Amino acid sequence: MHPKDTLISIPLQIPGKMKVKSLALVLLFLIFAAGGLYAQADTLTYKVEDNTIRPNLKFNKEALVLVDHYKHIEGIKIAKYYIVRDSLFINDNKGKPAYCLLVLSNMGQEGDIDNAYTSLPEGKRLLVVLKNEKGKYVIDYVNENVILNVDYSQSEPFMGIKRDSSGFTLKYFTGSVNKCTFVFYFNLEGDNFYLNKYTSDCYTIDLSKEKKRNHPFKDKTEGRNLRNIRVEGYLQVPDMGR
Repeated sequence: MHPKDTLISIPLQIPGKMKVKSLALVLLFLIFAAGGLYAQADTLTYKVEDNTIRPNLKFNKEALVLVDHYKHIEGIKIAKYYIVRDSLFINDNKGKPAYCLLVLSNMGQEGDIDNAYTSLPEGKRLLVVLKNEKGKYVIDYVNENVILNVDYSQSEPFMGIKRDSSGFTLKYFTGSVNKCTFVFYFNLEGDNFYLNKYTSDCYTIDLSKEKKRNHPFKDKTEGRNLRNIRVEGYLQVPDMGR
């Protein structure tokens, strides 16, 4: 028997008169359980509508001003809850402005400079990709799984975004006893950015051991498309004892 068939192959031992009612309850439970799993997977910490980005989080009444008031960047409305940590303009192959990348953190992670609000929800950091359409930037897509959050490491993990000849790079610094610098190289191919390679430079805190690695990719997959990629899956700290 194939492992995938195990669940549906288990016979239900139910007395006669209760069988129909019990089966109905079991099916109802499975439907709700599946719906809950999908809902949880599809829940994002942000909303995008009409070139506007807002947090999809619960706020105290006093802090709703951070949701309903905006800052304007390149024609895009961004809720004041968000903080622009970095930005980058990228040209197409003809040298014309094509994309603007915005790295957004938030007050829940960075803190409120004026201490005007308490108990702010801690959303995820966002990478917002703006696309130039006839001289005007519009929101192409947002990925909340590519910029590391403050609590990922003991120190600030995000080290910046920079342009390179084929697209751009993202740099991170992580670790405690063993520390690593990761650099992700994204190439612009058509209308998409793909992870072409990443490098890691890891060392022990006493500087006695170091390991450098280069991780190239020969093919393009949707999992390495900037629209979908989850960076944390690539942050593998090597065994420094070997």
